[in-house]
Amino acid sequence: MALERETIEKKDFPVGRRGYDPSAVDAHLQAIAAEVDELKRSNRQRKETLATGASEQVRAIIEAAETSGAEIRREAEEEAREIRADANRDAKREREEAARAAQTEREQAASEAQRQRDEASVQARDYVGRVSDLTS
Repeated sequence: MALERETIEKKDFPVGRRGYDPSAVDAHLQAIAAEVDELKRSNRQRKETLATGASEQVRAIIEAAETSGAEIRREAEEEAREIRADANRDAKREREEAARAAQTEREQAASEAQRQRDEASVQARDYVGRVSDLTS
């Protein structure tokens, strides 16, 4: 049975000899119809309130997710900057160490070359002296 105001109010009942007073039945049906209308209106309002509440919750969740996402992104960017800065410092330190090692290597090579020149010069003078002794 449909619980519509019109259906309730327009319901006809057979009238018997000892039946109910038609005006009392009509009044009761009108009261029931009014109560059904009120229950339906109240139900619609509750649904709307629930929908509004759910919508607000979804909006709040989305805002929180966006805020959280922005914070995660900011933290990731900061971490990336720190990693790049560390890598740049490490690379600079490695370049400086390589430059120092190369300078030390050059100095050692120059020193060794000078030592070998000096030794060759001594040997050459010694040979010249021997040759001179042999020819004289």
